[in-house]
Amino acid sequence: MPLIPPLEPTTAVPPGPQRIDWGRLVLVPVAVGLLIVNVRAIATRPWAEPTGLDSTLGLIAQIAVSAFWALVVTAYLRRRPAIATNSSPVTYVVAVTASFLPFVFPLLGERSTNLAVVAVADLLLIVGTAFAAWGIRHLDRSFSILPQARAVVTTGPYRLVRHPLYAGELLAALGLTLLAATVWAFLAWLALIPLQLYRAQHEERILADHLDGYAAYAAQTGQFFPGVGKRKGSHPGRSER
Repeated sequence: MPLIPPLEPTTAVPPGPQRIDWGRLVLVPVAVGLLIVNVRAIATRPWAEPTGLDSTLGLIAQIAVSAFWALVVTAYLRRRPAIATNSSPVTYVVAVTASFLPFVFPLLGERSTNLAVVAVADLLLIVGTAFAAWGIRHLDRSFSILPQARAVVTTGPYRLVRHPLYAGELLAALGLTLLAATVWAFLAWLALIPLQLYRAQHEERILADHLDGYAAYAAQTGQFFPGVGKRKGSHPGRSER
């Protein structure tokens, strides 16, 4: 049985000149709210108390998450109009679910009290969030949660993998899973994997269909790990923009 459903027929449509940017209208306020929550958590930390490794890593993780949401806000406010958008309702639902499912993880169990587990979890959260934030920094005006075509990005982490944002989110979510330390959290993380794969495949399809150079890039670059999952059927002879 396949891990994810087969690709749906292409439903990408070019946006009209007056098309409302729902991502900007809806997700910017959400991202700003999450940024405020994280900054407030940092500001209200008990700074006078002695700090250990777990507390230090927790602080770094909060700073990384705050930087991530700040970059999301900046990218959405600066982003250019999409050349094409996948209008499939299923793709919309999968993209939004995959983006916000990690917020459920802390609700699936009490925070682990094992210092070693907490340290490993915080390290995963830091590295994953930083890698995802690095991806957003290089996507910049081409950033989107939904599958949309804007420009071929091959700089920064995109030199290593095609989907650093999704890879980073999976790694950070694994950290949240360890913090929750329950079977339910682990099952939620396992469910996140096919959702991210589904997003990646539909995103790649619309990019390959509408952007010169993406097929060549995808044929030479791994999907989530360097050198692993290079896109089959791509044509390395096509030129990059």
